[in-house]
This record gives sequence, structure tokens and C-alpha cells, in this order.
Amino acid sequence: MAAVEEAIKAAAACGLANRGGQAQFRVPAWTCELYWLSVDSGDRLPEEPWESYVARSASEVLAQFTALRGRTDFTKEALQWPVLAQLHAEGVDLNQYLCFVLYFDPKPS
Repeated sequence: MAAVEEAIKAAAACGLANRGGQAQFRVPAWTCELYWLSVDSGDRLPEEPWESYVARSASEVLAQFTALRGRTDFTKEALQWPVLAQLHAEGVDLNQYLCFVLYFDPKPS
């Protein structure tokens, strides 16, 4: 999940605000969303400069993501879906299908 941290930092460097994201398992023909395992940044504050919002949103999401990773057994969560439970029972490493989808906003015109 180091790629998530890299994506957050790269997006901030490009001036994109981070709205948050969620964990998902994406197997062929299936997407299993772990919508309860999500992170969100706060809304842009009135009069908050865009650059400050970009930095704050990235920091908030990164901190929440780090905490989420530390407290979550993603494989255990995945076993709630029969398709993932079956793959796991067959010895498939479910981590190869784990991703974290992030949402970004550009600076408004």
C-alpha cells in the first residue's frame, strides 16, 4: 500500500485536493467495495487558500489511511464475500487484488 502514500503525495504536488477514498478488492469480473473502510478529508474552509487546502486534505487522508492500515485485517474483511472466500480457500493471496481508490479535485476555475 506504499503506492497509496505515493499517490497522495504526488497528487498534492500537482495541486490536487484529496477527497478521500476506500478499500476495494478487484478480482476479474468483480469489485468488492469495503465502503466501511474509507477515509475522508474535511471540506475546504471558507477563505482557505487552495494550496493550504491541498496540503491539509493530503495530510488528513494520509493520517487516516495509515491508521486504517494499522487496525484492519483486510483478508478477514475480504472473506465476507463468497467469491473472495472461495479464492482464499483455493490458496489465492487476496492481497494481489486489494487496492485503495482515491478521489481528487482540481483547483476550481
